[in-house]
Amino acid sequence: MKLTDKDRYTSSKPYTYSALCFAILYALYCFVISPLYIFLVNDIAFSEAVLPWIVELVGNVCELAAISVAYAVIAFCFYKFETIRSAPHILIFISATLLKYLINTAVTWITYGCIPINWAWDIVDVMFYTVLELIPFVIVLIAVKGIMNKHRRSVINSDDANDSTSRRIYDKRDPLLRSCMVCAIITFIVKVAGLLINDVWGILFYGFPEGFVNMLLMLLSYAINAIFGVVCYFVMYAALLNMSDKFQENDLI
Repeated sequence: MKLTDKDRYTSSKPYTYSALCFAILYALYCFVISPLYIFLVNDIAFSEAVLPWIVELVGNVCELAAISVAYAVIAFCFYKFETIRSAPHILIFISATLLKYLINTAVTWITYGCIPINWAWDIVDVMFYTVLELIPFVIVLIAVKGIMNKHRRSVINSDDANDSTSRRIYDKRDPLLRSCMVCAIITFIVKVAGLLINDVWGILFYGFPEGFVNMLLMLLSYAINAIFGVVCYFVMYAALLNMSDKFQENDLI
């Protein structure tokens, strides 16, 4: 299929959309939430209070919202355009993730007022966490691509196949909403797996949490991560609705 100038302009719109969302959400995370959290945990008046925990939670939600928008744009691009035309968004996500950790590290140094002697290890941490965050992104790419390929085959092979997108909360016939559900499940599994590894590591070195309150807080953290999966779904759902309203010029095939 030969691309017209209009096609190229239309396919570039979602990338601009995702880049803008990354810029807003990651700027909020790096320049507001992260310094505020560092200030609170280092202030004896707030370090043992609930406020740092709330700020950290807001930061996690902010990060998750940005990642969920990325998943939504990938699903939308795989649905609307050829795979090769989705490549720019993949590069945008990788760049945004790397920049997020680099800027957050620099802001942390500024907040503490010095560059640590072992600053090289901070850069190693940046690279490590960037790669770690890209692993679920690759899993999402594979899963969403599989959903869209299956949908394309059903559209081509069946005269009465449903190729319309739904505005309902969930419709298993809609490949975009199926993608939302798969991404939400992947997000939940990744979050819980990370939390489980952290808890097992803590138990091995420090023992089981003592007291009912500490055990309750541990269980609460798992419940919150389950909620993160729900947040991922509805952020993706809202982003897809928004993009479907804005970018309708190209068809599936």
